[in-house]
Amino acid sequence: MNIMAELEAVKEELELYKKIAIENSPRKTALALGHKTYEGKPCKNGHTTRSTSNNNCTQCRVKSIRKSKKAKPVKATQTPAPVVLQPVTPTPKKTPEARAIDPKIMHAHQQRKEIAAHTTEVWDEDI
Repeated sequence: MNIMAELEAVKEELELYKKIAIENSPRKTALALGHKTYEGKPCKNGHTTRSTSNNNCTQCRVKSIRKSKKAKPVKATQTPAPVVLQPVTPTPKKTPEARAIDPKIMHAHQQRKEIAAHTTEVWDEDI
């Protein structure tokens, strides 16, 4: 009995497809069936295979893509500009007098001294 019910469902589906095909265009039929292409009205080049998404001729689209890829010129690689190296002038070391005037340098110098003193104390405590 289960097989008979499946057979009836298939027959109903077939009738629905026939009804769609008769009442609608080939594109609507293909869309209803879930196809990506269908056989329709010939294009100016005589092709009949068309896309269901945009109704364009699929073979003409492929030719157009291939033609545009061939038409694009390949960019020539440009030679990089020569790099001009500037001579590096060494920065003069600051004297203790100059360090005393510059607060940033003095601050950094004091921090290093404090860190060094602290680490020395820790080593003294561990021994």
